[in-house]
Amino acid sequence: MTDSIQYPTGFGLKDVVSWGTTGMACIDAVTQTVIKTAHDTNNQDKTAVEKSIYERFQQRGGYSGLLRYYGPYESGIRLEYAPKWNLSTFLRKYPEVGFEQRLRWAQQVIDTLCFVHAANIIHGDLTTPAVQPSSIVIGSQTWTPGWQCQSAWKDAPAQAPS
Repeated sequence: MTDSIQYPTGFGLKDVVSWGTTGMACIDAVTQTVIKTAHDTNNQDKTAVEKSIYERFQQRGGYSGLLRYYGPYESGIRLEYAPKWNLSTFLRKYPEVGFEQRLRWAQQVIDTLCFVHAANIIHGDLTTPAVQPSSIVIGSQTWTPGWQCQSAWKDAPAQAPS
C-alpha cells in the first residue's frame, strides 16, 4: 500500500463526500456529480471492476433505480451525486412513514435488484445505507459479477401486517 492518498486531478480533501476502505468519492460542484476513485494504485483494480459493471448496466439501457453512470474520469468513474439521506437515516428521522410507502420502496428495491441480477451482477452489501428513499436509488458499495433472478413479488398483492 502506498503512503499517500491520490485525489483525482482538480480535487482534494475539501471535495471528499464519501470514504470507504478502498476508495473515495469527491463532489464536482460544477456538474453536481461525484468522481469515485481508488485511494491509491493498489486499489485501482476494484474501481476498474466497478467501471465495467456500470458499463454493463449502461449497455442494457441503465435503470432509474441505480446511480447514473457518466463515464470514466482518469482511473475512476463519474456518477450521479445522491446527496439525500439514506433509507436508514430517513426512517429514524421519520418513523411515521406509512406501510404503503414502505411497500412501494421495497418493490422498487426488488425491481432494481432484478435489473442488476439480470445483468449477471450481485450487490454484495445491500443494506439501508445503500438505498436513497427519495427515488430509491441503490449505490454501488459492493458489486460482484455473477447470478440472476426474477421478481417473484412484482404482482403480489400488498397486504398490511395483522
